[in-house]
Amino acid sequence: MHSKKNVLLTTSREPTDKIRTFCNDLARSIPNVIRVNRGKLSLDEVMEKALELQADRIVFVDRCKEGFGIIRFFQVGTSGLTLFPLVINIASVRLRREFEAKTKPIKSIAVTAPLSGNSSTAEKLAQSLSEFFEIPVVGQDIVSNFSATMRISSSALNRLQITFVLLPTLIEIGPRINISKIVWDE
Repeated sequence: MHSKKNVLLTTSREPTDKIRTFCNDLARSIPNVIRVNRGKLSLDEVMEKALELQADRIVFVDRCKEGFGIIRFFQVGTSGLTLFPLVINIASVRLRREFEAKTKPIKSIAVTAPLSGNSSTAEKLAQSLSEFFEIPVVGQDIVSNFSATMRISSSALNRLQITFVLLPTLIEIGPRINISKIVWDE
């Protein structure tokens, strides 16, 4: 069994304060994610930094004019960066500090997607996030082995959302990501 590699998390060149905070929240919510300030680093320098930190995957959170931002996923290989076939356009984010629960960084996490009325898009998103972050997709009945869950569900506006929930208390700790669009770049 190979040891888990890290995931480097960074931003576009000029992130907003909210995007910086969001990245810090993600790094605290997903094990093996290391947050790195991008600064003036080129893509090649970001890749070098990833290799230095023993990360074989990179997540970029970019700001965009249409909304909050875009999350792009890359794999680091011998030939450079390869786009992972998932791009998430974010409609809005509720940060960890906006939730009452104060928690330490999460040590173990699983992905869950409710079974009732679950869309194939939600299932595909759960599988993609599981594959990229190397965390299991589990049913609601097996989550007791983990300290938190990354839950894929539908929001009141019938948009997909990703929430982070502490176990066994089922208290939402944030961040909460409301998704406006998912692009599968196969």
